[in-house]
Amino acid sequence: PLFVYPPAHGCHFRPRNGEYNRSAHDASLHVPLVIRGPGFTGGKPVRQLTSLIDLPPTLLEAAGIPIPAEFPGRPLQQLAARPDIPLRDEVYVQISEAGDGRALRTKTHTICAMFEGDVLREAYVYDNTADPYQRRNLAGLDEYAVLRRELRDRLEAAILREEGQRISVAEA
Repeated sequence: PLFVYPPAHGCHFRPRNGEYNRSAHDASLHVPLVIRGPGFTGGKPVRQLTSLIDLPPTLLEAAGIPIPAEFPGRPLQQLAARPDIPLRDEVYVQISEAGDGRALRTKTHTICAMFEGDVLREAYVYDNTADPYQRRNLAGLDEYAVLRRELRDRLEAAILREEGQRISVAEA
């Protein structure tokens, strides 16, 4: 049998945006998930990027059911078998309720953009390696202009890929 203990939410209790877990900060995005059963042995934490979108293919693979090609996620059994090979190099996030926004979490950076009327504007950018607690917002800082442009480009590409819309992300 397969046992899956899915997360309810992150652990973001109003420290930054006056909301609970409705932001793209790591405290909201990093949530516990426990899986036990076929393909999952040895019990160890996984530090690679994953997404809730990976759960359906994980369940199908555990049940021995072929995964439809159109499923966007990847079975987590692949990561359990080979933790040194990442499933993905970024995770796309949609933000709602606390505002309307889009974000991208890469292994090393986070960018979040929020809608201001019809404009999707860079709200925060973090270097998760140099600033693991995401205390220094790089949005709008000229010395990070090249990095911020690269991250905005990646976010725009993710929006197009995931939503089928071309939306530009404006500078902070």
